[in-house]
Amino acid sequence: MDRIACVIVARAHWLAAFGLVLALLLAGGLGRLSLDNSQRAFFPQGDEIIERTDWLAERMGNGKDAMILIYVPAEADVLSPFSLSQLRTVADEARALPYVIDTSSFFDAQKLAVVPESGSARDRLVALPFLQGADLFSDAGLAALKRDLVAAPTVLGRSLGRDFKSAAITLQVELDNPGEDDGLTRRERIDALKTAVDRLEAVVVEAEPGARVMLVGSGLFEHVSTEVLKYDVRRLFPMFGAFFVLTLLACYRSILFAAGSAVLIGLVVAATAGTMAWAGVSLSTVSVSGLLLVGTLAVADIIHIANGYFLNRSAPSNAAALEAAIRAYFLPVLATSLTTALGAAAMFMTPARPIAILAAVILVGVGLALLLTLMLLPAMLLACPRQDLPIHDRIVAGILRASRAARARRAWSLGVTGVVTIAAIFGIAQLVVNDDLAGWFDESTEFRQGMDLLDTQYLSLRTITLAVQVKDADRDALLNANDRIDPGYFGDLQRRLSAGTEGDWLSVVTAQQSWRVRLAERSEPNGFRPDPAMLSPDLGKPSSSVLADSGLLTQLEPGVADWSVSYFDATDPTTFGLLEQATRIEDLATAQGDAARAPSLQGVPYAFARTSAANFVGISIGSLGAMALVTLSMLLVFRSLGLALIAIIPNILPLLITYGAWGAVSGQLNMAAVGVFSIAYGIVVDDTIHLIIAYRNRRRAGLNHAEAIDKAIVSSGSAVLVTTVLLSCGFLLLSLSDFNLTAQKAGMTGCAIITALAFDLLVLPILLQWSGKRTQRMGGNGGEAQFQ
Repeated sequence: MDRIACVIVARAHWLAAFGLVLALLLAGGLGRLSLDNSQRAFFPQGDEIIERTDWLAERMGNGKDAMILIYVPAEADVLSPFSLSQLRTVADEARALPYVIDTSSFFDAQKLAVVPESGSARDRLVALPFLQGADLFSDAGLAALKRDLVAAPTVLGRSLGRDFKSAAITLQVELDNPGEDDGLTRRERIDALKTAVDRLEAVVVEAEPGARVMLVGSGLFEHVSTEVLKYDVRRLFPMFGAFFVLTLLACYRSILFAAGSAVLIGLVVAATAGTMAWAGVSLSTVSVSGLLLVGTLAVADIIHIANGYFLNRSAPSNAAALEAAIRAYFLPVLATSLTTALGAAAMFMTPARPIAILAAVILVGVGLALLLTLMLLPAMLLACPRQDLPIHDRIVAGILRASRAARARRAWSLGVTGVVTIAAIFGIAQLVVNDDLAGWFDESTEFRQGMDLLDTQYLSLRTITLAVQVKDADRDALLNANDRIDPGYFGDLQRRLSAGTEGDWLSVVTAQQSWRVRLAERSEPNGFRPDPAMLSPDLGKPSSSVLADSGLLTQLEPGVADWSVSYFDATDPTTFGLLEQATRIEDLATAQGDAARAPSLQGVPYAFARTSAANFVGISIGSLGAMALVTLSMLLVFRSLGLALIAIIPNILPLLITYGAWGAVSGQLNMAAVGVFSIAYGIVVDDTIHLIIAYRNRRRAGLNHAEAIDKAIVSSGSAVLVTTVLLSCGFLLLSLSDFNLTAQKAGMTGCAIITALAFDLLVLPILLQWSGKRTQRMGGNGGEAQFQ
C-alpha cells in the first residue's frame, strides 16, 4: 500500500494528464449516444405473449400503434346535442391527423334493435347505428339512450366513458412505415401527431372553453419517456451540481477543490455515457438515471481521500498529507467500489433489458469513478492548501456526543432498534408487486392523466384477452334472430370462466345476455325498440361484422379461421394476482380438451405481469447472491469473520426499515423499486467499511474498544457524514423526477442511506464494543486476535 501511495503522489501530474485524455476519449462517444425508450424493450426478445398479442391485433384489423383521442366536454354530459356535435367535429378531424390510417368512434358503433316485421305479427332483429332512432332533445329520450348504452358494454367503456363525461376515438396509426418516407424518426412523427392534436384541441376550445382533447395510449410511452428524461436532465442535474459545489465550499472552504470535484464528477458521468455509446448500447430513461447515481457514487471516493488530506494538519507537506490519505483510504475506497458493483450486478438477473442496462451503467460508472478519481484527484489536491476546518471539528464533536450517548444507553438504543425493526416487518408484509405503464409516470403528466381516465372509464389497463376459435355452427348460434339464444360451446365456456375466476368478463356471451335483457323491455319507445318512422327501410339482419366492429370477433376473412375475443379485468390487478387469474383462465379454457378451439391468452398487460414477476424473482435471487458476495468481500477486507458478521446488521436493518416504511406509505413495488435492496446494500456498506477499518487499525495500535471507536469516528466520521449528505440529497433530488420508476428507486435509496448512517454512528459502535467485551470475557487478549 505504501508503494502504491508513493507512486500515485510522485506521478500525480502525469496521471492527471493521462486521466484527462482517457476521460475525454471515452466521453467522445457521446456523439454516438442513442435512446431506446420503447415499451417493447422491457419484454424479452421473442416473448410468446407479445407475439400472440401482435397476431391477434393484426387479425382484428388493428395496428401495433393504436392510440386513443379522448374528448372531454366542458359540460357534464357528453350526450348533450352540443357535445355530440363537438364530438362529431373531433371524429371527423381525427381522420385527417398525420399518420392516422383509420378511426372508429361512437358514431360508428352499432346496436341491435327490434322493429315490426312488415306484413307479419313477428318482430325483426336488425343492426343500426347507435344514434339512429334516438331522441336527443328530451329527458326521456336521453334517459332511454343511456339505458341502451348501459346494456351495450362494447360501446360504453369503449367509445364512451362509463360516467358519460368523455368520449374516445380509436386511432390506427402507422408510425414505422407511413407509406411515403418523410425522413422523420418515429419520435418526430409522434411529435407531429401531438402537434396536430394540440391544434385540434385549440379549435374545440375556441368553440367550447374548458373542453379537452387528449392523445393517450401505450403507443406514446416512448415519446413521453423521452420528454420526461429531457425535462429531468435540464432540471435535476443542475440542481445536484449546484448543491454539490456549495456543500463542498461550506465544508472545505476551497473554491479550487469544489470546482475541480464538480468537473471530475462531470467527467465520470460523461465518460460512463460515452463508454456505453462506444459499446453500441442504447440508453433509456431508466438507465440514464444511473448516470446521476454514478455521479453521486464518485462523490464518496473523492470525499474520503480529500477528507484524509485536508484534516492531516501534522504532515510536513501537501505531498506527505496526500500520501498518508491515499495509504489510509485506498483499500476502503477499493472495497466500497467492489461492494457497490456487486450490489448493482444483481440487476442482471432481470429479463427487462432497460433494468439490465442500468446495472451495466452502474458497473461501468463505479469502475471509472474509482479510476478517474485516483488519476485526477491527487494533482488537484496538491494544488489545494490545507487549512483549519472548524466545521469538521463541530461535526465530529456532535457525532461523538451522539455515539457516546447511544453506548451509554445501550439497552434503550437496542430496544428502539428492535421496535422499529418489528414495525418495519409489518410494513413489508403490506408490500405487493404492482407494475403498470401509467403508474410509471407522475400524476401531473398528461400521459398519466389520460391513462388513468382510460383505466377508470374505459377498458382497464390490466385487461387481458382470451381468443377462442369460432366454428360456423357457433356463428349461426350467436347471430340467431330469436330472442332466446343458446350460444352452446361459448355459453358453457363463459359459465366456467365466470365461476372460476375473480373479475369481470366482456365476451360474446356476456354482451348477448346484456342485449337480451334490454330487448325484453318492450315498453321502451326508443333505443332498442326505436320508432319505425325514424328508421331507414333498408336495415339488414345482424352479421358477424357487428361483433367484429365491437371487438368481440376477428374480422371475417374467406378461408381464414375466425376467433372470438373475450376481455377479462381481474379484481386483484397486482402482478401476481393477475398471473394467478391468467393461470386459472388457461386451465378452464382447455378443460373440455377441444384442441381444435386452440384457446390462447394474450395481451400486453399479461406479458407485462410475466416480465414484472420474473424481474422480482430474478432480482430477489440476485440480491441474496450479492449480499453473500458483499459479506464475503468484507470478510476478505477485514480478515475477520466476527467483523464481517457485525457489519451486516447496521446495513440490513436500514433496508428492512426503508421497505417497511414504503409498505406503509405506498404498499406497491415496481420494477425499479424491487432492485433497491441490492443497489442500496452495496452503497450503504461503504460507511461501515470505512468505520470498521479505522476501528480495526486503532485496535491494532493497542487502544481499548471505547478509544478505538472514538478515534475511528474522529478520523472517518466527518467524511461519512458529508458523503451521506451528498449521496442522499443526490438520490432525493432524483426522486423529484416525473418518471416514477426513477423517482421511487431514488427516494427509497436516499432514505436507506440516511437510515444506514444513523445505524453506523449509533448502533455499530454498540455492536463493536459488545463484541470486544464478550471476546475478552471468553479469554481473548485484545487487539486483532479477538476477531480471528
